[in-house]
Amino acid sequence: MRFVWMGLLQWILICPYHVCGQKITELQEQIRNQVVEWSSSNHFNLVLQGYTRFAFDLYRPLRKQRENLIFSPYSVSTALIMVALGAKHGTLAQLQNVIRYSTSLTSVTGDLNDHLLTIGNRNEGQLFLVNALWFQEGLKIMPAIEILMQRDFQMLPQFVNFSEELNQSLKTINQWVSQRSHNRLNFVLHNQDLSSDTQFLITSGMWMKGQWTQPFDLKQTVRTLFQLSQGKTLRIDLMKVTAPFLLSVQEKFDLIQVPFLNQTEKGPKLALLIMLPKNQTTLEQIEELLTYENWKQWLEQATERLVNLALPKFKVESRLDLNPFLIHLGMSIPFTPEADFSGFTGSKKIYLNTIVHKASLRIDEKGSEVSGALLHPKTVKDIDPTTPYDFIADHPFLFFIIDQRTKTLLMMGRIVRP
Repeated sequence: MRFVWMGLLQWILICPYHVCGQKITELQEQIRNQVVEWSSSNHFNLVLQGYTRFAFDLYRPLRKQRENLIFSPYSVSTALIMVALGAKHGTLAQLQNVIRYSTSLTSVTGDLNDHLLTIGNRNEGQLFLVNALWFQEGLKIMPAIEILMQRDFQMLPQFVNFSEELNQSLKTINQWVSQRSHNRLNFVLHNQDLSSDTQFLITSGMWMKGQWTQPFDLKQTVRTLFQLSQGKTLRIDLMKVTAPFLLSVQEKFDLIQVPFLNQTEKGPKLALLIMLPKNQTTLEQIEELLTYENWKQWLEQATERLVNLALPKFKVESRLDLNPFLIHLGMSIPFTPEADFSGFTGSKKIYLNTIVHKASLRIDEKGSEVSGALLHPKTVKDIDPTTPYDFIADHPFLFFIIDQRTKTLLMMGRIVRP
């Protein structure tokens, strides 16, 4: 398949899109049809491992902000993979090292996007990716890059006039993100993020909606105390349900998987994972355990058990300027005039000004942003009756949103004050 695609790229460079677009689409479809059981392939495992390692790499500097946090490593990775399409030489090397990714795997990423995401304005999915590359008006992007972005990410480069219409550019970008996120992600960019010298920036975001497989009973929600740091407490709404869940019991924490109902039989199977410290272990101590190897092992060790689950209602939203964090990880050249993004424009005259990311999540008795559902919840009768295991999230914890089918880590964060 690699050689077929190399031939396609060569053909694109000499064939105008308006003439050959239909034939290109047909050939792309043929390539797609050759991808069989991609989620169990070695190439997919490399992509998944890279996504997960990057997620924990980025979380380390982000967690120094000792407050509630959410971000989508999948959204950020996907945006940077698009950037890598136009990068060359040292710029490309730094991008690939930081996101732990090779551009030779881009078609596998495209297949994963097709599996996970709601595309365009359709509303039957659960995950909505809101990424865009924004360029100064007048820059000419190479046709081959546009076709790759359309094929694997279902989007095209966006253009605004930073140099002459700065306020309008800010408004245009924020409106675009707001509309694409159905008004869940608003005011992503601030005035200080732009200048008349801006030529290239990234907006990145993700939101989701879904109902629990096993909804919490509103009548069981109680007002209780949540343990904060330094012996302080906060009164919260604590939701309760007794049901079977996948649970990984470790010495220093418990990791539970609370699934959302599937929207489609072949689409993602989303779940909220809660990593709860125990035995006097602090949140900071379990954060130190976050590695790809440990994560893989914890998921493999999960078994289905009857659980008394108590989970606080919460809403978390974060807006992150990712420049300093990515520079900390070793991605410095792309933000300087020494950057080589000639793959986008054919010249080296642009560099990356800003990467801004926003994500939000609201959890209540129904789930996250109510939506329709296709499957029916499992009941306690579906497993052998045992003494329920108590999982009481009344103190700070980590959370994750994953696709249980592919084990892709989509969102993650921490709750220290619901």
